[in-house]
Amino acid sequence: MAEKKNVKIGDFIIQKLNLEKDKVYKFLNMQSYLDDKVGEIALEEKHITEKELGKILSLQKSQKLTFGCAAISLGYMKSSQLKLVLDIQAQNKQRIGELLVKEGIITQENLFKILDEYYTENKKQFNIISFAHNSVNQEIQNVLKPYHYGFTACNDEEKLSALIKKVKPHLIVLDKEKGRFTKVIKNIKESKESSHIKIALLSRSKEIFKMVTGYEIGIDYFLPLPFEAKHFINIIIDSEIQHAKRQKKRILIVDDSHLVRLSIAQELQQSGYQILTATNGEEAVEIALLEKPDLITMDINMPVMNGYEACHAIKSNHITKNIPIIILTSNNTQQEREKGFAVGAIEYFTKPFTKGYLRNYINHLLTSSGKTREEKLLVADDSLICRNIFSAVFNKYGYQHEMVDNGQAVIDYLEKGYTPSTILLDYQMPIMDGLEACKILKQDERYRNIPIIIVTGSSEKDDVLKALKIGADDYLIKPFDGDELIARIETHIRNFTLLEKLKQQNQLLRENEKALMEAQAYSRNIIDSSIDMIITCDNDQKIVEFNKAAEATFGYKKEEIVGKDFSLLYADEKAELRVQKELKETGKFYGESLEKRKNGAIFPASISASLLKDAHGKVILGTMGVSRDITKLKLAEEDARKTHIKLKSAYEELEKKNDFIRKTFGRYISDDVVDTILDSSQGLTLGGEKREVTIMMTDLRGFTSLSENSSAEEVVNLLNIYFEIMTEIILKYQGTIDEFIGDAILAIFGAPLQRSNDVERAVACALEMQLAMEEVNRRNKEAGYPCVEMGIGINTGEVVVGNIGSRKRTKYGVVGSNVNLTSRIESYTVGGQIFVSEGTLNACGKMLTVKDKIEIMPKGFAKPITIADVIGISGEYDIHLHKGKAVKLTKLKKPLTIKFNILEGKHAGQDLHSGTITKLSNKLAEIETSVKMNKLENLEITLYDDKGKEVATNLYAKITDKDSAHPKIFRITFTSVPDKAANFFNDLGKKNS
Repeated sequence: MAEKKNVKIGDFIIQKLNLEKDKVYKFLNMQSYLDDKVGEIALEEKHITEKELGKILSLQKSQKLTFGCAAISLGYMKSSQLKLVLDIQAQNKQRIGELLVKEGIITQENLFKILDEYYTENKKQFNIISFAHNSVNQEIQNVLKPYHYGFTACNDEEKLSALIKKVKPHLIVLDKEKGRFTKVIKNIKESKESSHIKIALLSRSKEIFKMVTGYEIGIDYFLPLPFEAKHFINIIIDSEIQHAKRQKKRILIVDDSHLVRLSIAQELQQSGYQILTATNGEEAVEIALLEKPDLITMDINMPVMNGYEACHAIKSNHITKNIPIIILTSNNTQQEREKGFAVGAIEYFTKPFTKGYLRNYINHLLTSSGKTREEKLLVADDSLICRNIFSAVFNKYGYQHEMVDNGQAVIDYLEKGYTPSTILLDYQMPIMDGLEACKILKQDERYRNIPIIIVTGSSEKDDVLKALKIGADDYLIKPFDGDELIARIETHIRNFTLLEKLKQQNQLLRENEKALMEAQAYSRNIIDSSIDMIITCDNDQKIVEFNKAAEATFGYKKEEIVGKDFSLLYADEKAELRVQKELKETGKFYGESLEKRKNGAIFPASISASLLKDAHGKVILGTMGVSRDITKLKLAEEDARKTHIKLKSAYEELEKKNDFIRKTFGRYISDDVVDTILDSSQGLTLGGEKREVTIMMTDLRGFTSLSENSSAEEVVNLLNIYFEIMTEIILKYQGTIDEFIGDAILAIFGAPLQRSNDVERAVACALEMQLAMEEVNRRNKEAGYPCVEMGIGINTGEVVVGNIGSRKRTKYGVVGSNVNLTSRIESYTVGGQIFVSEGTLNACGKMLTVKDKIEIMPKGFAKPITIADVIGISGEYDIHLHKGKAVKLTKLKKPLTIKFNILEGKHAGQDLHSGTITKLSNKLAEIETSVKMNKLENLEITLYDDKGKEVATNLYAKITDKDSAHPKIFRITFTSVPDKAANFFNDLGKKNS
């Protein structure tokens, strides 16, 4: 069975569904309807009448034009109106997938499977880049996980361009909330490599289409959030269909003659180009902006706007400036040609031209576009028009080039390191003319071999001879033919390249000769001065070379040993045979042997020997051996072996002790502290250093009263559940647990190891700890223990950190006013809150989400400080507290009397105050009192029922809000409620409900 290749996605779907003939026609008619839908939208928006729509569709189908091209050509719509219509179409148009599902031809799930099969069978992959926040990237990735698409997430604008080049995506998904998405789209669409990429914009807002003009900035699709697979699959199908259509290059033919347009279109359609047409310059500008063709042919003499004006307008717009334009006109004067190049045209054709000539030129231009040659050219000409002509010719053939307007600028470019393969110099230029620049360059050893072509309007023989006499390699007269210019340049480049290669080969030959001479001298010097014994033998094993080290070791003089058999030096006949056998088999020998001195003494030696061969593998001299007396080495090895055995035994014993210490201490202090103590020579030294750290203090709310009403075993078990979960999180974020203080935890970030992100890790750790309280209370509930809440305070500042204590009892910890401040900040929290100091807030910058900022006056501090109620952190951590449901306070039918003290630290004040509770819930209450109080102050409350009878004492609460309109009304959050009061509140709630 023949392999299916390049099957279009629509055909593939129809084949897989095995549709009946009538259903196929019905389906195709639906697709045809969708193609015309843009016209219906234009009609609905009242940009055109029904009569005008009919004429547009008729022209569109007869001329095979796009709807926009036909509408502009008839003068019924402007490109700005079409862009708005296309925006609406991008929002509303049904895709092929939705039609199939809507018609009941296939289920959505089976459609997904067919798409997967399409990409698998065709060995293709639809690549997607999602440029969004981490959470959105993860949401999209989760939806796409079951399908075979190439997905890459990115949230860094600076890395996006490099990622596009690497991944080569078909679709980029942008998050509107990401920020400068319009700039990102512009950069993508202006890049030649990525202009074909489709762009989809994600938005949570239904009003997105009123906020941006999608088609204008380059948006192809709009996608709602939350993300759904069905929208995305439709985009993939549509993108694949559009991609197949865009395989054809599109050419805009601009001419006021219908016959000329038809003639050019027929010629270009033979090469498979899609044709767009315009009858004047104004239409051309409109259509170019709307359709962005691959190339434009432009007539000059046209009504409304001529070709020069249209060319200038197209080249002045950043959206269309890179579209190549070819001038087609019957006027062939030099002045007219120069005007065409001045406004940005790349070529100038005179009508009538030979059949096939224009098509061949366009084929060459469009197939070679984007291909860049390695060679560089440098041109000096003071005429802007001439520079434009040069640039057009060089771009056509893919040459890299630089343009300057005088000879001195050429020299400056070369001095800066620019390395052209050919230089072109105009004859007459300001500052320094071409002849003077040529003379200077040809006298300079560095540049004299670079080919120089003098280009001028003068054809006088004396001028030619003068240029050649000073060293010019060629002479070209203006106006010149572009193909002739390229032919001459390529000839000079070939000669220049051959000359450069010859120079490099000669230089390499000289370097090799010098290296050989140096190597020979170096080799002789090495042999004479080597501390190793170097002995060379011929093919008959007769000694040829015997260096000074060999003389000293063996006791023979060179003259008495040369010419004798090498076996004289062996102490072991078997060793000699082993060496000779291995040399014969492998050509090399590495090993040890026993050798014999002149006086008969035997000694161990290391030997490295090899056969001396030529490049063809033939033995040309015999054998060379390098050996060394290793008597001392053998003795040292034996001593080392005995020492190693002792050290290994001691090390194993030490490891056992260290392992015991780490396991034992690791349960009481952090691993970082254990490592500091064990690995550093100063680990146990008393003393410390000043260092900026981030300190975290946590505390359980109402734990004191809870412990009074629970058994010791229950209290310890509850604490163990809490500490186990919190310890894991603190260690996960590389925090150091300084100590557990009752139900409180003191942790530090930045000691003993300091990291660049200590502050951010501390805040992220605190947020995860608050979220983990759900797990703590789940376990408490399973064990029959009450639920608890935690408050956290965080502060960043300078402290003294180190080993504190005495020689008998030492503790690694932190001291200083910033530790006290952390404790004060924590005291202002209620359950579930995280308060951070201004220092911590500033260090994190915009990463933190802050619910509120409060000014407090902690005890012992001279000035008030600002603290923030943090509920989230963005960036790499992306952790946020759950938004709790708004608590509804029930208004009491009869207010409850309370008496309360304002707590100072952990102690009640001396004054007893009165008030009433007017509204109530399980956690919150609203009280009225004439006492002036501040936000975050703590209260100790005695509760009375509506008849004045005492219900319970030792209720604890914190003022969490003040009513600015009613200074006597305060909102409080209970931090500890005894069982009696809790039961009373529950009964009261039932009565008031």
